[in-house]
Amino acid sequence: MIVLLDLGNSRLKVAGFSIHEAALHAPSSIDYQEPAQLEHWLTKLPRPIRRAVGISVVATERQAMAEAALALHDCTIQWLDAQTPTPAIHSQYQQQQLGPDRWFGLLGALRQFSPQANQALVYCSFGTATTIDTLVPHRAVTGAPTHTAINTPTSAWAFLGGLILPGPYLMYQSLNQHTARLGLEPGALHDFPRDTRSAIRSGICRAQLGALWRQCHQAQAHCPEQPVLLVCAGGGWPLMQEALEQDLARWPQQSQMPAPQLRYGAHTVLHGLAHHCAQNH
Repeated sequence: MIVLLDLGNSRLKVAGFSIHEAALHAPSSIDYQEPAQLEHWLTKLPRPIRRAVGISVVATERQAMAEAALALHDCTIQWLDAQTPTPAIHSQYQQQQLGPDRWFGLLGALRQFSPQANQALVYCSFGTATTIDTLVPHRAVTGAPTHTAINTPTSAWAFLGGLILPGPYLMYQSLNQHTARLGLEPGALHDFPRDTRSAIRSGICRAQLGALWRQCHQAQAHCPEQPVLLVCAGGGWPLMQEALEQDLARWPQQSQMPAPQLRYGAHTVLHGLAHHCAQNH
């Protein structure tokens, strides 16, 4: 059994994986303040731990917590970063600056949802930060300048780059910390909100979606033959889902571009790590 670890800003995500099985085993989300949860999860795995592979965007003390738990099973963690070669994707990003969660999230979305050969994929993770990244078939950008030799130009897919902005919950927290008497109780989603709670919720959702729809339009221009495949993930998904689905329902009246094909990607980073392990066992 291989243990996969995704150390995000807010929580640790973990799953078991066997090379001979496609599915993740017992994917779980663990609070950093409760290290015993990880130790308990490890003891419940059905087979002995053979190795552990992970990515981290957090401080070294949180990595040390995970390492200590695996050490009890005589296992060390192989930490990967965004410079880990991924033959399927040719990156045009300055790879040493790219978060490994974005890199393996893209790989996981690609492997979970398999876009068509002439279709763009936009991967949006609503986490502590929202990241919106775009893959297109490599032939759609043949001849474009690159900033890295992380993968060969013969890769099937090209990573064009993407956006980073505060995530939906971080926007809530920022308003709470820097303004008075607004309150963060849930509001309703409206085009023209008439109460402050609804104005906050609607404003945050529209700010997030404004960036997302712009990137979808840009991706569509690279691959006009197929609708954009939009894969959303992250802990902020429950806050954004209604607004996303509402916009897509009204899409034909508001845009001449085909509506993006929306998919929800559970555990995309873990799926990306699983694919890496399957290709490098």
